[in-house]
Amino acid sequence: MGKAQRKDNEFKIKPKISVITPASRGVKCLSNLFRDFKNQTVPKNEFEHVVVYDGTIPADVQKLADEYKKLYNLRLVSIKKDMGDMRIAPGTRPRNYGVSIAKGEYCCFADDDDRFKDAYCESFLSNMGDKVVACVQMSCQKSRMYLDGSKDEWVLIPEIGLPHFPLICHIGTPCFCVPREWALAEPWRHEPEHDYRFIKRICERFHPEVRIIGGMSVDVDGLVLRGLRDWVSNPPFYRE
Repeated sequence: MGKAQRKDNEFKIKPKISVITPASRGVKCLSNLFRDFKNQTVPKNEFEHVVVYDGTIPADVQKLADEYKKLYNLRLVSIKKDMGDMRIAPGTRPRNYGVSIAKGEYCCFADDDDRFKDAYCESFLSNMGDKVVACVQMSCQKSRMYLDGSKDEWVLIPEIGLPHFPLICHIGTPCFCVPREWALAEPWRHEPEHDYRFIKRICERFHPEVRIIGGMSVDVDGLVLRGLRDWVSNPPFYRE
């Protein structure tokens, strides 16, 4: 068996986690996204990166993806452009489609305009289990980084070790991991606060343990099971 064929077969083992990315941006942004996931610390066969392009895939994006497919388990597909209310819940149909074709036991959702630390997937996989939702911490203002001189702020995820972890109702789309079966049963919707509502529906239906990575564990009602006990806000899922 040749070297190239061995590399192809490396990615045919069923992954443990599927990273779903709704994409609509160009090469400049996606090259950083692909690089972040090429550098993940988990073994390459333990995760897949499912990028669902919202509309026709530009030729230069396809060419870029073809190069990165040789380096890690990247899948680039496209769907008919999402005509839902993108101002309220961008990426709804691409995320749901990504979940439907994902092969992993768990799913997380990495937006194409965020940046990800090398241990992003590892942080989730080391904390997942039966009836568990795992969460990582979004970066604070001081942890944000600038890309290529742009004035836009790029969130670096996860940022572990801040004095107080934001409660689950305060975290962003890329900050939680759920069993794929749950994401199929409670899909994303076009609605305000779409990320919060998505995880809220899952927790209310399946009653998981919510593990906030970095030392704290809470149940679905926000009761601290272990770790920090100095809540500074309302418990999860009581914000209306």
